[in-house]
Amino acid sequence: MSGTSKGVHVEAAFAVSSSDRREILLFGGPSYFRVKQDLVTDFTYSDAYPYDTAEFESPVTTQATDEGFGFNVGAEATWRVARSVRAGAMVRYSLANLTLSAAPGNDADMRAGGLQVGGSVQLLFGR
Repeated sequence: MSGTSKGVHVEAAFAVSSSDRREILLFGGPSYFRVKQDLVTDFTYSDAYPYDTAEFESPVTTQATDEGFGFNVGAEATWRVARSVRAGAMVRYSLANLTLSAAPGNDADMRAGGLQVGGSVQLLFGR
């Protein structure tokens, strides 16, 4: 089984601390998610006389899709490590509640998003 999820985050940022060498930002805003996931709707099996055991053969799947809005919040810190180079670290949490439908009346509620951690190296030009 397979699945994909994509998210777009729009953020407003506020600098809570800033100096020549360091900057800390808090940010947040709306997020938009689109999720595709294979869901098991049935399975095939085989059995034989005397019918006291059954053997699983394969799942029957369908692809379910949902999309919707949620939110994101986070923080980023950057440090100047050289005249034109900065290093940064970021943490973001995002969440959207979505419902995947394998068949009418057979829905699965899910949460899209989660915790993200990242780092960056930034090259500054014109400074």
